[in-house]
Amino acid sequence: MKFRGYFHFDGSPFIDVLVITPRAKRKIAFLIDTGSPVSIISEIDLRKLSYKKEDLKPFENAMLGVGGGTAEPYIIENVSLAFPGEGKLYRLKIKHLLTMIYTQMDIQMKKQIPSIIGRDILLKHKLMLDKKHNEVYLEKG
Repeated sequence: MKFRGYFHFDGSPFIDVLVITPRAKRKIAFLIDTGSPVSIISEIDLRKLSYKKEDLKPFENAMLGVGGGTAEPYIIENVSLAFPGEGKLYRLKIKHLLTMIYTQMDIQMKKQIPSIIGRDILLKHKLMLDKKHNEVYLEKG
Protein backbone atom coordinates (compact mmCIF):
# COMPACT_ATOMS: atom_id res chain seq x y z
CA MET A 1 0.00 0.00 0.00
CA LYS A 2 1.40 3.42 -1.01
CA PHE A 3 0.93 6.61 0.99
CA ARG A 4 1.37 9.54 -1.36
CA GLY A 5 3.12 12.74 -0.44
CA TYR A 6 4.13 15.81 -2.42
CA PHE A 7 6.94 18.26 -3.02
CA HIS A 8 6.57 21.66 -1.36
CA PHE A 9 7.24 24.69 -3.59
CA ASP A 10 10.83 24.75 -2.27
CA GLY A 11 11.38 21.08 -3.26
CA SER A 12 11.06 19.63 0.25
CA PRO A 13 9.12 16.34 0.46
CA PHE A 14 5.99 16.34 2.65
CA ILE A 15 3.26 13.87 3.52
CA ASP A 16 -0.11 14.58 5.12
CA VAL A 17 -0.87 12.37 8.12
CA LEU A 18 -3.90 12.13 10.38
CA VAL A 19 -2.52 12.41 13.93
CA ILE A 20 -4.80 10.72 16.48
CA THR A 21 -4.29 11.42 20.19
CA PRO A 22 -6.49 10.91 23.27
CA ARG A 23 -7.50 14.61 22.96
CA ALA A 24 -8.00 15.20 19.25
CA LYS A 25 -7.32 14.12 15.72
CA ARG A 26 -6.04 16.42 13.04
CA LYS A 27 -4.47 16.24 9.59
CA ILE A 28 -0.89 17.51 9.82
CA ALA A 29 1.67 18.08 7.04
CA PHE A 30 4.98 16.39 7.94
CA LEU A 31 8.35 17.06 6.34
CA ILE A 32 10.02 13.78 5.35
CA ASP A 33 13.44 14.06 7.02
CA THR A 34 15.90 11.16 6.67
CA GLY A 35 18.38 13.14 8.79
CA SER A 36 16.18 13.12 11.87
CA PRO A 37 16.38 10.00 14.06
CA VAL A 38 12.89 10.66 15.50
CA SER A 39 9.55 12.05 14.38
CA ILE A 40 8.61 15.38 15.92
CA ILE A 41 5.39 17.36 15.93
CA SER A 42 5.98 21.10 15.81
CA GLU A 43 4.89 23.38 18.61
CA ILE A 44 2.36 25.08 16.29
CA ASP A 45 0.85 21.74 15.17
CA LEU A 46 0.78 20.62 18.81
CA ARG A 47 -1.61 23.50 19.55
CA LYS A 48 -3.92 22.27 16.76
CA LEU A 49 -4.26 19.04 18.78
CA SER A 50 -5.41 21.02 21.88
CA TYR A 51 -2.22 20.41 23.90
CA LYS A 52 -0.36 22.87 26.08
CA LYS A 53 3.04 22.47 27.69
CA GLU A 54 1.39 21.62 31.02
CA ASP A 55 -0.37 18.62 29.41
CA LEU A 56 2.84 16.97 28.25
CA LYS A 57 5.29 14.55 29.80
CA PRO A 58 8.93 15.77 29.88
CA PHE A 59 11.32 13.79 27.69
CA GLU A 60 14.42 12.93 29.70
CA ASN A 61 17.04 13.10 26.92
CA ALA A 62 18.63 16.44 26.01
CA MET A 63 17.98 17.52 22.42
CA LEU A 64 19.06 20.28 20.10
CA GLY A 65 16.33 22.18 18.33
CA VAL A 66 16.18 23.52 14.79
CA GLY A 67 19.38 25.31 13.83
CA GLY A 68 21.02 24.15 17.05
CA GLY A 69 18.70 26.29 19.16
CA THR A 70 17.76 25.05 22.60
CA ALA A 71 14.32 23.68 23.22
CA GLU A 72 12.59 21.70 25.93
CA PRO A 73 11.63 18.21 24.69
CA TYR A 74 8.26 16.68 25.67
CA ILE A 75 6.22 13.70 24.52
CA ILE A 76 2.59 12.96 23.75
CA GLU A 77 1.73 9.37 24.67
CA ASN A 78 -0.70 6.94 23.00
CA VAL A 79 -0.50 8.38 19.51
CA SER A 80 -1.53 6.86 16.19
CA LEU A 81 -0.55 8.12 12.77
CA ALA A 82 -3.02 7.34 10.00
CA PHE A 83 -1.68 7.41 6.45
CA PRO A 84 -4.26 7.58 3.65
CA GLY A 85 -3.51 5.20 0.81
CA GLU A 86 -5.43 3.44 -1.95
CA GLY A 87 -8.84 4.21 -0.44
CA LYS A 88 -7.89 2.99 3.04
CA LEU A 89 -6.28 4.38 6.18
CA TYR A 90 -3.15 2.62 7.40
CA ARG A 91 -2.96 3.24 11.13
CA LEU A 92 0.44 3.10 12.81
CA LYS A 93 0.38 3.07 16.62
CA ILE A 94 3.45 4.62 18.18
CA LYS A 95 4.49 4.71 21.82
CA HIS A 96 4.92 8.47 21.85
CA LEU A 97 5.45 11.48 19.63
CA LEU A 98 8.14 13.99 20.49
CA THR A 99 7.62 17.75 20.50
CA MET A 100 9.97 20.65 21.18
CA ILE A 101 8.94 23.75 23.11
CA TYR A 102 11.12 26.73 22.20
CA THR A 103 11.36 29.19 25.06
CA GLN A 104 13.46 31.89 23.35
CA MET A 105 11.77 32.05 19.94
CA ASP A 106 9.06 34.37 18.67
CA ILE A 107 5.83 33.05 17.17
CA GLN A 108 6.76 33.96 13.58
CA MET A 109 9.86 31.77 13.77
CA LYS A 110 7.90 28.93 15.40
CA LYS A 111 5.45 29.00 12.47
CA GLN A 112 8.31 28.19 10.10
CA ILE A 113 9.27 24.96 11.89
CA PRO A 114 7.55 21.95 10.31
CA SER A 115 6.50 18.69 11.91
CA ILE A 116 8.90 15.92 10.88
CA ILE A 117 8.60 12.25 9.96
CA GLY A 118 11.98 10.83 10.98
CA ARG A 119 13.86 7.56 10.66
CA ASP A 120 11.91 5.94 13.51
CA ILE A 121 9.04 5.64 11.01
CA LEU A 122 10.83 5.90 7.65
CA LEU A 123 13.05 2.85 8.22
CA LYS A 124 9.94 0.67 8.63
CA HIS A 125 8.73 1.64 5.14
CA LYS A 126 9.96 1.99 1.59
CA LEU A 127 10.54 5.65 0.74
CA MET A 128 10.36 7.01 -2.81
CA LEU A 129 11.52 10.54 -3.64
CA ASP A 130 11.62 11.19 -7.38
CA LYS A 131 11.57 14.91 -8.17
CA LYS A 132 11.93 14.31 -11.92
CA HIS A 133 8.60 12.42 -12.00
CA ASN A 134 7.07 14.40 -9.11
CA GLU A 135 6.66 11.28 -6.97
CA VAL A 136 6.76 11.16 -3.18
CA TYR A 137 5.43 8.16 -1.28
CA LEU A 138 5.92 5.80 1.61
CA GLU A 139 5.06 2.17 1.03
CA LYS A 140 4.10 -0.31 3.72
CA GLY A 141 6.98 -2.75 4.15
